[in-house]
Amino acid sequence: MSQALLSVIFLAAVFLCGSASAQAQGAGLYFDAKLSSPAVKLDHLFDDWNATSKGEYAYGQLKVGTWFQLNEYLTLGIEQRKYHFLDFTYETALFYGQLENQNIPIGDYPLNLSVNSSNSNAVFVRYFMPVNEAFTASVAAYLLKGSYGQIGELSGLGSVSESGDGSEIYTYEYSLNYLYDRNELFEHNAPGSSGYGHSFDLFLEYQVTENISVNLSVEDLFHQMYWNPINRDSGCFSRLATIGQSCLLNTSLMRFNQSLPESKALSVSYAVNQYNLSVLALDQSYHKERWFAAGWNIYGVAYDQYNESYKLTYESDHLTVKWSFDDYDLNNANNWQVTLAANWPFE
Repeated sequence: MSQALLSVIFLAAVFLCGSASAQAQGAGLYFDAKLSSPAVKLDHLFDDWNATSKGEYAYGQLKVGTWFQLNEYLTLGIEQRKYHFLDFTYETALFYGQLENQNIPIGDYPLNLSVNSSNSNAVFVRYFMPVNEAFTASVAAYLLKGSYGQIGELSGLGSVSESGDGSEIYTYEYSLNYLYDRNELFEHNAPGSSGYGHSFDLFLEYQVTENISVNLSVEDLFHQMYWNPINRDSGCFSRLATIGQSCLLNTSLMRFNQSLPESKALSVSYAVNQYNLSVLALDQSYHKERWFAAGWNIYGVAYDQYNESYKLTYESDHLTVKWSFDDYDLNNANNWQVTLAANWPFE
């Protein structure tokens, strides 16, 4: 499908979402931000990495959107989303985190890092399907327009040695295959990139008994972004040393299909009157959660055994507020999540 045709479809979908608000039965907005970085404190995630030995990834997700319910089955919406996935070794985080400060011990550091990030604007349609009294399902389809992308892998060797005058010498050389809309590794200007894509969400709920329910969700299913074109750096890059061979970096433009990981969640809930207990397991290739939750009326507390995090929740008919953290001080936290949502029914 051509870029021009996809642009027309995207703009038409935005127009339909906007005009739908005039005849909607209800409307709402939401904000959902997640940051998880067992290997690096969140306060240092975007500057000098203070590496720990706990983990080997950093994960961030932001979704901001609004929706309009046309009838009891159909909902339209607009969403902005930002995904950022980093996977790296402890030695890589230690070397690059302290490279500017020149504060790491003499020795060799194997370097391995992969990045998979995407920013996009989306329009979506969600369809609710009541199968029977006990089983319901809904599916959402998203049309995405990419505004930023980072995809690539880096591997090599960093080295810290001592010179004749006692000072330290920092060298590194690595091979890379790096695709980008904006170059974050070398910070040089490059042509802008454009891309379109799609993803799907699936939600299933089964009421086992009057008090017990089971929920299954799969988000970002078949998430694909088709970049045409996108910048690509490949080959070798070095600082001060070439380890006895030529080290050449090639830059080009190419088409590329980017995949982002899906997120699966399964929960079991038991509710009596205004009290409820639930267990939820979330599984993503980069990030996992295991929640044990208890609630009374509109208030709730939860504990994530996997990440040693806590959650406080408030959920009324028209307002949802959730805050999870492993440390209330962001400077000391490795996991942080804030969810805000509001909705208004129309007469």
